[in-house]
Amino acid sequence: MKKTLMIACCLFVSLCGAQQDIYQKVNAFVKQSDPTLMVQNKVMVVNFVEANLNDDKSVYSTLEKTANVYGGAKLKGGKNGVICVAVVSDTQAQIALNKKGYKNLHVITKSQLENADVSGIDNITFNSNGEVVFKNLESGKIYEAINQLITR
Repeated sequence: MKKTLMIACCLFVSLCGAQQDIYQKVNAFVKQSDPTLMVQNKVMVVNFVEANLNDDKSVYSTLEKTANVYGGAKLKGGKNGVICVAVVSDTQAQIALNKKGYKNLHVITKSQLENADVSGIDNITFNSNGEVVFKNLESGKIYEAINQLITR
């Protein structure tokens, strides 16, 4: 029983560390790509995009809408709003997505995450401390989930 509990604890800690790694790398990239953007005290939504950008158009629209509406809102876990990031497979996909004209959606490639373990993650939302708030939400539910974080 003790062995099982110890193994479960070790697995949990390693998973948390991997997710924290994603948060730190995405956060660093966003700071680097837009130095004027204040990323402190913001919720961060990270969506991992599949190869076919046209299939996920509604996901990008939802992320853009989320960033527009809640960009400066007081949220639980991020009193200065939300940042939305799409992680794509390569630079061609990054260029194609940037050409679509999303103004508040930050786009990075998987290689810019420097081998962070993203297996099994479709999307993940972090609070301002890098702790996981939501993970693997249905693609259309991101906006609604962030709406639930509004402080009144």
